[in-house]
Amino acid sequence: LTLAVVTLIGVGWTSPDGTVEAREFILKSEDGKDRAILSTTASGSPYLAFLDGQESQRAALGLDANGASSFASIDAEGNARVILTETGLQVCDKGGKTRASVHQMGFTLSDPRGKKRAGLVVSASGDAPSLGLHDGEERTRTLLALDGDGVPHFGFLDADGKTTWSASK
Repeated sequence: LTLAVVTLIGVGWTSPDGTVEAREFILKSEDGKDRAILSTTASGSPYLAFLDGQESQRAALGLDANGASSFASIDAEGNARVILTETGLQVCDKGGKTRASVHQMGFTLSDPRGKKRAGLVVSASGDAPSLGLHDGEERTRTLLALDGDGVPHFGFLDADGKTTWSASK
């Protein structure tokens, strides 16, 4: 028994003050399968992974090297489908392409190729919202906006970004 206690203390399982320490903790189910892992990344950041009954990662919670937190919901194929960070939210399709995102300044919708097709943004000052519709190359082709004084603007743009038609009040 003494040997077992000394061995556990030697590998870092317990300390004299009653804390438990290890480089990694693995939570196992009744049938011995890994169900959660608490560890650190290669950069030393903490990471908590939740595993399904097949021991595939399905959700993760962690910090990046700068201490920013994130959460990911992962599908059965291993693709992150929802990613929540301190600066935004991404919703991805089965192929891992971002289809919608919410960030500090707005909201973006993307096509199946991951190209941005529509965006609703607010200026850094918060007083000039705009809605843009984009072509398959992410070029703004239609724009509806309010300037900082609340004056509305509406316009169509060509592939080079030049206005082909516009209206303002």
